[in-house]
Amino acid sequence: MSVSLGEDDLFVGRGAELSRLEDCARQVRAARPWVVLVEGPPGAGKTALLRHWLSREDREDVTLLRAYGDAAEADSSFGLVGQLIARVSGEQLHGFPLLRDGIPPASASSTQVAGQLLRLFDDLQAGGPVAVVIEDAQWADNASLQVVKFVLRRLEADHVLTVITGRTPLPDEIRKLALDREWGCELALRGLDENAVAEFVHRATGEQPRRPVVQRLLQYTDGNALYLRTRHVGRSSTPSDRPSLVPVATG
Repeated sequence: MSVSLGEDDLFVGRGAELSRLEDCARQVRAARPWVVLVEGPPGAGKTALLRHWLSREDREDVTLLRAYGDAAEADSSFGLVGQLIARVSGEQLHGFPLLRDGIPPASASSTQVAGQLLRLFDDLQAGGPVAVVIEDAQWADNASLQVVKFVLRRLEADHVLTVITGRTPLPDEIRKLALDREWGCELALRGLDENAVAEFVHRATGEQPRRPVVQRLLQYTDGNALYLRTRHVGRSSTPSDRPSLVPVATG
């Protein structure tokens, strides 16, 4: 039997984390501007968690602003801010001279840029909640990080949900963005448990795995979602207490 290994098909576990994100999203609609920090080691499934949450969330009236930190761009002033506003129309940016050309000029101060971004958030909320997603924040350029800090400190009765992901251990400066505020929380992603690994094997192979196979795979990968996705369990024609780990191209 041929089994299709799509990203969404192989998403398992994380029920508690999804529920927390959905609860924060509901509270944002009641003007509580939550900041959620999603932290974990490389391969823990931070991006997969957000992708799955966003696919489930009712976002018909939500403006999604998204940015990704990159080690190669950590020295580019306001690069992250430029990504966040990339989906905003030119018409909406027209009244914001530091934002309307994309990446703000390096000569601008973080306070000036932050003031205009805060006003832009006010405008965007007129059409519904705003979701700000910043991934791999450990590689955010310093100018953008100062802008984000300025804006988050001034959100009060706003319909803005901010989700920040990063690799463990994150600098205290980034952790404080979520934890030094009334409406802030942390989701620390650990390895998947035995039940989640068993479900992954079942979806990847189309068969219900034997417990020794699951336990060996759990020991081998420590429940790391990326390891499970790049080395899925292959089926054998004969029963075995050992998982057959077959490399899978990740693209």
